[in-house]
Amino acid sequence: RAMAVSSASMAPCGLARVGGRCVCRRVYQTRGLVVLHNPRTLGWCGGVLVGDGHKNLGSTNRRISTTQAMLVPQDADVTLALTDGFISVAGYAVSDAIAQATESRAAAVSEAQLERGRLLRYCYFGFADGVASHFFFHWLDTAATQLVGGGPDDGNLFAYTATSLVLDFTLFTPFWCLAFVVYMAAARGESQPLVRARERWFPLYVSNVGAWLPFNAVIYGFAPIDLRVTALTFCTVVYTAFLSFFSEREATMKNTMKAKSTKL
Repeated sequence: RAMAVSSASMAPCGLARVGGRCVCRRVYQTRGLVVLHNPRTLGWCGGVLVGDGHKNLGSTNRRISTTQAMLVPQDADVTLALTDGFISVAGYAVSDAIAQATESRAAAVSEAQLERGRLLRYCYFGFADGVASHFFFHWLDTAATQLVGGGPDDGNLFAYTATSLVLDFTLFTPFWCLAFVVYMAAARGESQPLVRARERWFPLYVSNVGAWLPFNAVIYGFAPIDLRVTALTFCTVVYTAFLSFFSEREATMKNTMKAKSTKL
């Protein structure tokens, strides 16, 4: 908790003081530097710890760039990141279980068994994905808010959402696809995971952009920052269930047509 010390009516972070206390949504601290952040306001401000509070670094608020603002979070944020990691694990586990069940039915396997090794691979990757997404979503919110001059609450819903989508699909999704392909190939014991990445990266990236564009638009436009990983996980499970239903229906129709042709 940081106390805002400012002679002006506004705290150094651009928010009105409440009883002399800064009401910023997030506080990041490293090496005696307190960075107060509210993603929906003017941006980041710097301050030096003074006793139980902090003091403005100058007469003019010092803006810290988006890259510099990626500081080590406090324990509360680490806890939220770990929570998002486990939420993502649950989503990956349910999605892969659905996918495996659908694949078994499509292959006409009477007694399908869950492939635990494959499930664990997805769970491990899911945890890393959830934690990374937590920090990326916070960075993305800051970057998009600064680029368009405000967030959805400031009347910039379209510009904020569009900017978030562009940053996601150019900075995060390409590396996510690369990490996914390389990790899965290596975890399966393939000898040349990078070769697999060259073969599979671009098709995976294109399919991700096409499939997740509407989902991400809703998430960035309407989901609170700390619930975005949860929203993403929910969309993943729903999307996987839809694909499984579609695949199951297609397989059923093919089997029906095959049975009719056999009778004829």
